[in-house]
Amino acid sequence: MLRLSANPLGGSIPAELANLAHLQALELSFAELSGPIPPELGGLSDLVNLTLFVNELTGSIPAELGSLTGLLSLNLSGNQLTGPIPSELGNLAHLQLLWLSDNELTGPIPPELSNLGDAFSLLLAGNLLSGQVPLSVAERGGQIEDLSGQCSFSDNPWFFMPNTAAYMAADLDHDGFICAIAIGGDADSDGIPDAIDPDLLADLLETIPDAAFKSGDGGHRNAMQSRLADIEQDILDGDVDQAIRALENLKRKVDGCGATADRNDWILDCPSQVLVRDLIDTLIAGLGG
Repeated sequence: MLRLSANPLGGSIPAELANLAHLQALELSFAELSGPIPPELGGLSDLVNLTLFVNELTGSIPAELGSLTGLLSLNLSGNQLTGPIPSELGNLAHLQLLWLSDNELTGPIPPELSNLGDAFSLLLAGNLLSGQVPLSVAERGGQIEDLSGQCSFSDNPWFFMPNTAAYMAADLDHDGFICAIAIGGDADSDGIPDAIDPDLLADLLETIPDAAFKSGDGGHRNAMQSRLADIEQDILDGDVDQAIRALENLKRKVDGCGATADRNDWILDCPSQVLVRDLIDTLIAGLGG
């Protein structure tokens, strides 16, 4: 075991730690560490506890951590990690604790997290995750809460669960919430459920820097938000077909990536474009398109 938490170590995590072939616990919390998580740590096949809580770690969560099939606890909360949650974490079938809260993670929750059948504590709060919580993950979250475990997806500004029979059935304690997300919620109280609210997309656009837009000064952001305001009014007026058509037209402005944006795209940064396009698809699906 290597337990050096609460020591001001500084610097980065050495990839050479992967040479400690029989290491079972690596605890480096509150250690003022920075830089990326070495993917080489995924080779520590005997590891049961990986705790890097509250540092200044950056970059993405290595998919290689999904190879740690004996892992019981993975705590990466309180860092500056970005990018999506790797679907490979769903391979950690014996994991009891997964804490990824208070980072800058983006994209949807991978449905593979529902494979964490032993999980008793699942914290994804305080990120920039988006989209509909997969039903299978909602069901797993409901089971965790029913067993008095910890589960929170709160403070992710573009998360929602639709008000359907399947999601309501997953709410085993019947309080209207699963993992602190309201089923069929309306976070901004505008009369439109979060599952079909264009304001979710407008808020996402606000987080994208001006330089990511074709105009370079946010002009195309303003144009998109103007269209979204019209779409919101269409929904409030009950003209769902018009709202779907307008969203489909807006999607044509973010349909180039692929590897690179095309000349018709209003967002040239491909990771940002994909996030926006995915959320447009979610809104269209929620409206029945």
